[in-house]
Amino acid sequence: MALVRKLFALFRGDYSEAGDRYYRQGKLAKAAAMYARAGRYPEAARLAADSGAEDQAVAYYLEADLPREAGELLAAAGRHKDAIPLFEKAGAHWLAAESSLALRQSARAGHYFEKAARFDRAAECYEKAGELEQALRLWQRESERLQGAGPATGSDVTRR
Repeated sequence: MALVRKLFALFRGDYSEAGDRYYRQGKLAKAAAMYARAGRYPEAARLAADSGAEDQAVAYYLEADLPREAGELLAAAGRHKDAIPLFEKAGAHWLAAESSLALRQSARAGHYFEKAARFDRAAECYEKAGELEQALRLWQRESERLQGAGPATGSDVTRR
């Protein structure tokens, strides 16, 4: 009888209910697919990730217009090169900088730290990359920020 209800739900187009049923049965990949068909992309992405379908989870996050979450999933899997453009799209410059550091791209990390208004970290990265003029410019900005006793401002509110 449960199979008949499941099929009936599919024929009716009640993909959410079908997804709920698959989820209760522990069939995460099938539940994710049904949630996606129902337009419940964030839930679909989480279940796809839990079932090991990383690329499908990223696609669902992007369908839901959640590039930061997609980037975080990729970064957690060590796919920093793929994560950086998603972090940039989301305005998560701090996370893009961290992924750049994981790739040993100091100058690139400096660029993202500067966008995140973390001038001290940006200067350190530029120093490491041998871009001393950039580093000096940012140490000056950090000094001005500290003298003003105000917090750094920037587009990135995702500092950790």
